[in-house]
Amino acid sequence: DDGTPCDLGGCRFNRPADRSDTYDNVSAQVGWIHDFSANNQVYVNLAQAFRAPETNEVYRLQSNQNVADLDSEEARSIEAGWRGRIAASNINYAIAAFYMTKDNVIFQDSNRENHSGAETKHRGIEWNLAWQFNDAWRLGVNGAYARHTYEGTLNPGPVNLDGLDIDTAPRVTGGAQLLWQIAAGHELELEGVYMGKYFADEANTVEYPGHKLLNLRYRGSLGQHWYYGARITNLLDVDYAERADVGFGNERYFVGEPASLYLNIGYRL
Repeated sequence: DDGTPCDLGGCRFNRPADRSDTYDNVSAQVGWIHDFSANNQVYVNLAQAFRAPETNEVYRLQSNQNVADLDSEEARSIEAGWRGRIAASNINYAIAAFYMTKDNVIFQDSNRENHSGAETKHRGIEWNLAWQFNDAWRLGVNGAYARHTYEGTLNPGPVNLDGLDIDTAPRVTGGAQLLWQIAAGHELELEGVYMGKYFADEANTVEYPGHKLLNLRYRGSLGQHWYYGARITNLLDVDYAERADVGFGNERYFVGEPASLYLNIGYRL
C-alpha cells in the first residue's frame, strides 16, 4: 500500500501513518518447594506475566483497518506439581496441574484482523513417566489434558465466544518413546506422537480430527569422535496436517510431510 492501485480488488494490507507506542508492564513470580524425601518433591508456582504486542500485530493491518489499538497481554497463573523417583523400580515421574487467566488477549479472527481485549482461561494437567527396565531398555510416556477457552464477549462485534474452545488448541496431547540400547554407543528409538482433535475456527464449527504418528531413530558411534544416525519420520506414511485453521472463510490445512528418511554423520571435537 504505497499509494498506487493494487490489482485483484485492492490491497490486502493497510499501511498506517507513523506513530509511537509504548507499553509499561510488570512481571513477578514466587515459588515454594518442599522435599518430602530424597526422591519426592512437591512445588507451587505463582506468576504474573505479560506480552507486549508484536510489530506486525500493531502496524501490519488489514485493508479495512486504520489502527490496531492493542494493549499488552497480561496473564496470572498458578501451577502445582509432584515429582519424584521410585528407586527400587528405576521409575521417574512428574505430574502437574495449572490454572491461568489472561486479559487483553490479542485475538486474530478468521479474516486475519487483530483485536485486543479478549479474555481466555487455561486449565489442565500434565504428566510424564520414565521407566528404565534394565540396562538395555527404557520407556518414556507423557501426556496432557487441558481446556483453553474464550471468556466473555469479544469487541468489536460484539462476538460472543464465551466458553468456546480456542481454535487450534487440542484438549489431549501425548507421546511415548521406547529406546533400545543395542550396544555401547548404539541405540534405536521408536516414538509415538498423539495430537488430539481441535477446532480450526473461533466459532468452533470446523474440527480437525487429530492424528497419530510414529517415528524411528537410530544413533551410533564410530570410535571416540565420529557418530552417525538415521531417522524415519511419519513411519506409517499417515496423511495429516501440521496445522488446520480457517482463513477468510476457507478451511486451510498445512500438510505434514509424508514418510521421510534422514541420514546424518558428524564429528565431535
